Amino acid sequence: MKKLFLTTMFVLTSSVTYAESEIDETLKSMDIIDENYVYLNTVLAADFFRFLNDEQAQSSPKNTNKSFKIEKMEMTPYFGQISTTYTIPLNADEKGQLIRDLSSVETLQDFCTDTFIPYKYMAANNVTFSYLYYDQDRQPLTSITMNKDICHEALNQ
Repeated sequence: MKKLFLTTMFVLTSSVTYAESEIDETLKSMDIIDENYVYLNTVLAADFFRFLNDEQAQSSPKNTNKSFKIEKMEMTPYFGQISTTYTIPLNADEKGQLIRDLSSVETLQDFCTDTFIPYKYMAANNVTFSYLYYDQDRQPLTSITMNKDICHEALNQ
């Protein structure tokens, strides 16, 4: 179940986040970031992310597969958050195992590698990005929070 769950999570995140070059290139082409990926214009960056939020809201909640539903995505120039609901009923043991799996250093390392590091503007601007997980009753399970320092520490363990 752990392997299936983690595989599903990466499929989920790839359907919501943007390809490595796409968002960085878009931000560069709009003169929102410089060649070092640092914001040149935070007002324009806020407008850009507000547009992304509005676009995502039109398709939310979004069922990504039988197990997960993206409830909400929110981005600002310095913060991002995706709220996800695990839609399959879990007994207490399964819920506990899921929380342990999501809270592991290995999961954090995978998320940093797959959903934080590829987006160079995030590290350059010290963006904090979080995934919030809920059970089917909307009770919080856990969260994964990343920024350049957290990912650096996790990847050097």
